[in-house]
Amino acid sequence: MSSGWFGDFSWGESTYSDEGVDASKDYPGWSVAQGRDPSVSSSYHDEEILSKDFFHESESGGPDGAWQTHFPAAESLRVPATGLIDGVGRHLSPFDAGGENNWVYTPSGWIQDYSPPVEQGEVGGKHLAAWFDSSIRQIDRLGRQSMPTAGTARSYSNRSYLNGWSERSVNTSITCKTPGCSGSSSLQLFDPATEEGQLCGISIFVHATDYDDDWSKEHIEYWKVNGAIASRQCNPRARGCNSTAARPLYPCVNTLNVDSLVNTAGTVVVEGKNTALVDDCPDNGNLLSAVAIGTCLVRTRTTTTTTTVPTALDPSRHVTGLLKCDTPGCTGETDLHFVPAIALNGGTCSMSVNVTQTDYDDGPGEAVFFTVAGKNMTDSPVQPGNNPCTSEYQGTVLAQADRVFSAVSKFDVTDLVKTTHPLGTLKVTGTITPLVDECGYEGNLLYATLSLDCIPASA
Repeated sequence: MSSGWFGDFSWGESTYSDEGVDASKDYPGWSVAQGRDPSVSSSYHDEEILSKDFFHESESGGPDGAWQTHFPAAESLRVPATGLIDGVGRHLSPFDAGGENNWVYTPSGWIQDYSPPVEQGEVGGKHLAAWFDSSIRQIDRLGRQSMPTAGTARSYSNRSYLNGWSERSVNTSITCKTPGCSGSSSLQLFDPATEEGQLCGISIFVHATDYDDDWSKEHIEYWKVNGAIASRQCNPRARGCNSTAARPLYPCVNTLNVDSLVNTAGTVVVEGKNTALVDDCPDNGNLLSAVAIGTCLVRTRTTTTTTTVPTALDPSRHVTGLLKCDTPGCTGETDLHFVPAIALNGGTCSMSVNVTQTDYDDGPGEAVFFTVAGKNMTDSPVQPGNNPCTSEYQGTVLAQADRVFSAVSKFDVTDLVKTTHPLGTLKVTGTITPLVDECGYEGNLLYATLSLDCIPASA
């Protein structure tokens, strides 16, 4: 089946456009895409009444570019004796660009269809330009592009004279050297302090190293963006051992929208991991050698305001968690999910743990242990030292603040943040001794709050 049947854009295209998705009439869902409804247009036409086309004034691209106009359109005619003649009487080559894109009336207003690639693009034994690249078909005889579809990148960038949006691209290299290794790097897409960004996309390309064997699982296990899976089992199916040949870049991720993944610092961290069988033909010493490209529409904030953002809302600076369990000698565990950008860019991260007192008043026999990523956070068991129930029986009611005990203070986890698998997750556990068996808090004998704090290198 053609790519159009699936409502997608051909992989063979050199100029991908999101406006071309579901543009093909082969797509089974075409009739309802973008709100097209057969009931909108009446089957009855009164010739004495001007059509709605006559009253529609299509938008202008302003100084940034001329767009096709709706009515009257510069239509084309095919005249066998003279070749092609456009709507203003010009003679054109048989290999000239396509005609004007079709205008469609929908419940949300007038739009222009994206013209899909030509399937039989041959005249006189030669292929038309549109057979090679369908972007040619989005240009009319006067050299005007179609009106951008609302919400697409072109609809913003082509109106920059009105709204100030412009496209910005940044890139970074991602490498690692050993079999089964993972590599990561961060991209600063925009500066939220002075800018706003939208329609941000990430593309990832890799150099061929040892990716030539489909049976032995020689591939890139995953690509992640801020901890979210962007691609699995990317296999370029190429080998880079020929030292005399150039190493082209192979695509793994193509313009993945990451608007929902960009953190409050305008940053994303891209991480990739080879399988253990990728062990040959390194590129400049790297078994994983990739380039990540981030592209956003960015504009300067029109108003300058000073806003204090609570650090709890920034997962690259501060995250919290809770450890709890409800039986003597039990173990509680939790995963802290965060954005590791600060640690990966030279900053430091630390963890603190506060324990709510339950039955911890009987010396070493009533204690608690804490680990992060399998590493002990203290040299010896923690002994908080109080039992609020016993204190109350003896006539002293502990205030809530007095029930909280600082068990771990600013334990350095910078290296763990940078190397944990999967990146962006730390497993924390707490275990109480079997003699901690009474005076539970909210139904739990172990109740501890976790805090992970990261400080940028420049702070």
